[in-house]
Amino acid sequence: MLKDTIVPHLQAHPAFQTVIWQQGGAPPHYGQVVRYLLDDTFLDWIDRRGTIKWPPHSPDLMSCDFSLWGIVKDHVYAQHPRDINHMKSLIEEEFTLLNSNIELCQQREQQLQAFY
Repeated sequence: MLKDTIVPHLQAHPAFQTVIWQQGGAPPHYGQVVRYLLDDTFLDWIDRRGTIKWPPHSPDLMSCDFSLWGIVKDHVYAQHPRDINHMKSLIEEEFTLLNSNIELCQQREQQLQAFY
């Protein structure tokens, strides 16, 4: 999914060279194949062995695990997905809505700036 869907979508964005990827903390996200793909694709990526070191299992720091996915999951499951394709569609819709919610992004940016 990362290689075939997410990366090509991000590479089509004009600001792709400025993207810093934050990888979730789930074990499948940390496999060697995944880390090599991230090294080859992104100048910077955040995880315990990424180019930007990040402490594991910290709700204040791993926003993908403790904030973003929680929001998306709550909204998706509230709509009772019928099957995997419906679930994928609902997830894509939720990310589209999140992308349009600039205020949420600005709040997260302010929280992260407190660490610098």
